[in-house]
Amino acid sequence: MKKRRCILSRVIVVCFTLLAFHSLVESQQSDPPGAQLHLIKKLRACSKHVSRVVTEHSSFPWQLQDMLIEVDHTFLVSYEDCRTPLPETLTRSATCVVGKSIDKCAPRRYLQGGFSHAMKVTFTHAVILQLAIDAGYRHITVLEDDTVFYERNMSIGAVSGFTRLLNSDSWSLIRFGYRPYFLQRNGIEHCATNCRCMLRHFSEHFCEMQGRGCDMRSSDFYVVHSSHFKKLRDMLLDIRRPNSKRIIDVYPMRSFPKQWLVLPQVSSQKTLDIPTEYQLGLGALYMNKCAGPRPLPDRLLVPAHTLSYENG
Repeated sequence: MKKRRCILSRVIVVCFTLLAFHSLVESQQSDPPGAQLHLIKKLRACSKHVSRVVTEHSSFPWQLQDMLIEVDHTFLVSYEDCRTPLPETLTRSATCVVGKSIDKCAPRRYLQGGFSHAMKVTFTHAVILQLAIDAGYRHITVLEDDTVFYERNMSIGAVSGFTRLLNSDSWSLIRFGYRPYFLQRNGIEHCATNCRCMLRHFSEHFCEMQGRGCDMRSSDFYVVHSSHFKKLRDMLLDIRRPNSKRIIDVYPMRSFPKQWLVLPQVSSQKTLDIPTEYQLGLGALYMNKCAGPRPLPDRLLVPAHTLSYENG
């Protein structure tokens, strides 16, 4: 009897030890209660580093301009001077977020570790999302100032189709610029089901990706729905994850369902590790491999020509 009691006591001690260890692990994996609120307070403090967009004369694709007018607000990410050739019709409801000042404002805890430049960019996008939440916007455009635009031969109904899509609940992100990274690694791969993009009834220039998780990168030019502001912000602020998992276009953006792409791609980035011609080539390869149903309308296959609009 004594032996049985001894064994039982040991079992109880072991159980309590395991429970205590489990609680300790959970507490280490979770942020302290005020950590998320602290970062959100920091976002609000950093959001003072904004400015008006300085309008300059520019050749801007008129259909693209008419689409973006329908979006509640445009946030331009500029490193320093907030000068970008946006048309005046867009600058009336636009804010420039000064990247250089936000970089200095960002908490050191958030930036420490690898991928420091990418983390600075990611924090800037989190500031934008907080500004959008506080302002109560229904949707916003985020545009980085190293974006190069291309004129496209779009159909007459492209703008009205975009407006119908924008005012629906059928989307989370609409991506005007994108980089099919999975094809950059291996262009001869078949297009995975979640990377396929099907043309829908809104317009022949907008297709819906068939699943989440596709390695589609680039955060230079996108529209985001208000129902996803907080979730995307929280993913960017989740410091429990390694830096490589928090970079905005590497994991957070790809996690959302109901993403739509503009066909053909209307922008690329001037400052990137691959030239703009290669970016456009990847976009064309994506259309050929992943967009459907076939055959695509001829007008989608017209080659693009670069506008005089380029940012420094």
